Formats: sequence, structure tokens, C-alpha cells
Amino acid sequence: MAVAAIPTEIFFPCSNMYLLCVVRRQALRTLSSRVDIKRLTLKRGGLKVMKLALHSVSYSGAWEGQCCLPLKRFVSKAAEFGYDGIELMAKRPHASPLDLDEKARNDLKEFIRSKNLEIACIAAYNDFADPNPYHREVELLYLKETIHLAHDLGAKIVRIFASGMKDMHSGASYTQQWNWVKEHIREAVKYAEDQGVILALQNHSPIMQSYKNVLAMVKEVESENLKVTLDAPLLYISGESLPEAVRETGKLMVHSHTSDYIRRPGALEYSSGGFRRVETLETPPLGEGEIDYQTFVKLLREIDYQGFLSYEICSPIVGKGEETNLDSYAKNSLQYMRKLLAET
Repeated sequence: MAVAAIPTEIFFPCSNMYLLCVVRRQALRTLSSRVDIKRLTLKRGGLKVMKLALHSVSYSGAWEGQCCLPLKRFVSKAAEFGYDGIELMAKRPHASPLDLDEKARNDLKEFIRSKNLEIACIAAYNDFADPNPYHREVELLYLKETIHLAHDLGAKIVRIFASGMKDMHSGASYTQQWNWVKEHIREAVKYAEDQGVILALQNHSPIMQSYKNVLAMVKEVESENLKVTLDAPLLYISGESLPEAVRETGKLMVHSHTSDYIRRPGALEYSSGGFRRVETLETPPLGEGEIDYQTFVKLLREIDYQGFLSYEICSPIVGKGEETNLDSYAKNSLQYMRKLLAET
């Protein structure tokens, strides 16, 4: 960031003695060399500058051909690229509660701290709409363990789903599945309240087919510890208005993911009554797709959003999933968002 672009009001997360020395010496060069610019909380007109995170799903082998890195190597990579924080997927191969005992959690927490990174969020992958009550009970136990993990690692937010990432379950109506989701979130959020953790419900289908569904669920659950993860890519996919979604969500928004898409015409498929063309989504580098991030950032400033924007590579990308290509996407995303945040 150019010196001219640095705002006048700056908070320094360091000791008073060190700050006093800096002021007395009036040495800007000393300040620049000793204080990591990432760790400054800059303000522009009262608004905190948003921070950028890298989601570990980006190096998890989540899709065929995607490189899978050990957790600590991912953490080191995010720090090397210059991200402010990381988002950890609470499942194998990264941060499954099953694999991290007390010693491992303390070790991971210190390792992340040593890299000058924050944990933006722990990403849970729960499904509370399964018609099988035993499955829902297991999902509830999993989320409670993930909340416990977040507490142990010092993470303030756990991203949650309503109904996983697959198609809507058969064997029960939408209303019934909605009520199961509400019932289990209510139980989970009580545990989150005790642990000092915020649950952030994502606008991710199938049950949360719109951001309006997310807001309705938050209203029905009635807990200060249930907030919203609002993702521009999912608003793009569902064809919803960015301004309406961001403004209506407002202060409930505590987390967000970034990625980019381009709609492409797909193959013709036969269905009853004739043929239909199936639309496909191409995943280019951030800023090269059709999602209007400039408008999104302006809207976030409008609502005084102070959370993370977490970049994720959770689906196949152009150029395939080798580590070098993932690195290129992750670095280009960071560069694009830094520039956009500085100029918007």
C-alpha cells in the first residue's frame, strides 16, 4: 500500500513502550520495518479494512485431481503468500475433531500464531435434514465437537450448513426437513453460547435455497450466537441481487467466501417433452469471472462489514488441480482482492 493511501487513524497491536519509542523517534522507517503491515488494523472513515483468508479446502483433494497438502504445509503456504488468516475445514484430511487431541490442538494453535495468521473460521460440514434420526444425532455430535475444536483453537466462528452439499433428501417434505434443521441448530447453538463461539449459517442449498431462507432460519432460532455466512458466488448461482442480499443481511453477516464463475452452455439433455441445454459453471481466477466483486465490496463497506473474505477452491478450476496451479489461483486471488479493497 502506498504511503499516501494509509489512513490517519491506526491502531497498533503492540506494547505502549514500543509505541512510545516509535513516537519519540518519529522514525517512519523504523515503524515500517518493525511492524508487520498485515497486523495493523487500518481504518478509513471509521470502517475497518476487511481481511483476507485462504480456505484449506483449496488444498484438500476435495475434487478429482486436486492436490492435497498436510495441514501445516497449507498453513505455511497461506502465510508465505501473505494472507491475513486461514479457514480450516473440520474434516479429514485437515482439521477433523477426531484427529486432534489436546496436545495436537495446542501445537496447531501455536504453529498458526507463529505464522502471524488468524483463524478466520472453522468450516463444519453438518447435515441436519437427513430423514434418519440416528444420522441427525451423529451430525449434532459432530457439530458440537467442531464447536469445541474452535474454542480450543481460539476461533470465534464456525461456518455451518443446514443440509450438507448434496441434493435435498427424499422421504420427507421440505417443511419437515426445515423443522429438523431448526431443531438441531437450536440445540447446537446453546453449546456454542457456552463455548463463546458464533455459528454462521451459509446460504448454501439445498434447504437454504436463498439468503432469505437463511435470514428466516436465524429469526426462528432466536439466538445472538447464530449469524450468517453470505457468499457472493452462491448469490450469483441462485440469481439473487447482491444489493438486496447484503443490505437485508446487514450486521448478521460475519463471514464470507470468495471464488468466481462464468456460465457456459452445456450439453443437450433429453427430458420429458423434449431437449434442454444444461448450464455449466467454469471457475476462472478471482476477478476474471462474472461476479461483481467491486459492487460487493462497496456494499460490505456500506454495512460496515468487519469480517474475513475467505478464498476457496472447492470445485475444479481451469488448468486442473496441480499444486502449482492452485498456488497461482491463490496468489492471484490475494493480489486481486488487496487491490480491490485498496481502491474501493
